[in-house]
Amino acid sequence: MVTQSQPIADSVASVLAQRMKPELWLKLGNRWQRRGQIEPAIEAFQKFCQAFPEDDYGWWRLGKAHDLVNQRPEAIAAYQKMTDLRPDHREGWIALMKVAISAKEYKVADQACRRALALGWDDVRLLKRVGRKWERRGKDYLARKCYRRWLMLDPDNLAAYRSTVAMEALTGEWDSVEQLAMAWRSLDQQDPEPWSYLALSYREREIVPRALECWRQGEARIMALPVKERSPVDWDEVDLWITFCLEQRDNHSLSVALEQYQLILQREAPTSAKPYQRLGRLCEKM
Repeated sequence: MVTQSQPIADSVASVLAQRMKPELWLKLGNRWQRRGQIEPAIEAFQKFCQAFPEDDYGWWRLGKAHDLVNQRPEAIAAYQKMTDLRPDHREGWIALMKVAISAKEYKVADQACRRALALGWDDVRLLKRVGRKWERRGKDYLARKCYRRWLMLDPDNLAAYRSTVAMEALTGEWDSVEQLAMAWRSLDQQDPEPWSYLALSYREREIVPRALECWRQGEARIMALPVKERSPVDWDEVDLWITFCLEQRDNHSLSVALEQYQLILQREAPTSAKPYQRLGRLCEKM
């Protein structure tokens, strides 16, 4: 007797297995999967793949079915077979990447991500999400590629600029940081972040006047923000700016450093003595 927990597909499969045309297994598997009967669907897709091992669509359906029930190693194997047969199938590479990331098979996911990007991956939400995952894994190159693709597809998205420029700065692509930060600045003149990244890109390339002016512009915009919207000051970064100004050994740089440092102290009102001691040393240089 066939019960609800034993779908009729199970009994039908045993009866029809010997006389069914192999190509009908694909249709039967699709039908069972649509009805939520995943295990018999997997069996049907396996039979189809055994009969037609060069048919990439059969492996695609088999991978999808395994993926639905979190059988990740099996899904990876099926997707890999499918992409071997159809190396230009972008969605196949994306599916392989997603399940490989979930299975923590990062070497497989790395290769799949590169292939999907090369084939014009255009899912903005997924690009953003996968970029974040690669960033957390320390895969800066892949995170950067995902973010740049995201920005290309959504060029007015400030979050895309923020993620992309941050990753470009992390990887030391200072010319790119300048170009992207200028485009970002044109979208939001009051946001201090693009000014800060511009300043950083000029500082790293020793373009002193522009670095100092962008630093001033960024800090001025931070001052204009409501207190609750200001990020905590990075005192190590402030010290880098002061050191940069001192290294220039000219009055203009020292004046900018003193002016900016006083504004930051006024804004932050630190409770430790170290920032004020640094201010005293700076004044001695004047």
